[in-house]
Amino acid sequence: MEQTIAYYGAGMDLPWDGQIPDHVYGRLIQGVVGFKIRISRMEGQWKLHQDHSTQRRSRLIGHLRQTGDRDAIRIADTIAAAHAKPGE
Repeated sequence: MEQTIAYYGAGMDLPWDGQIPDHVYGRLIQGVVGFKIRISRMEGQWKLHQDHSTQRRSRLIGHLRQTGDRDAIRIADTIAAAHAKPGE
């Protein structure tokens, strides 16, 4: 759990340090289940916030770009391109 928190929080301005009371951690950790699955087929669907307002999409794009994460920036660029008006 600590490795997962460290990995996903590393690029954040205020990463969660994982510090919570032991009794709370004990309850939360009971709900975490690790598993492995064999993937036989994969399908994808583009969901680029097309059902959200332009303002909300713009905030999302800005936040993704501010992370500095290469993949987040690529997603932001893809969302922006998908919703760009002709001539933009």
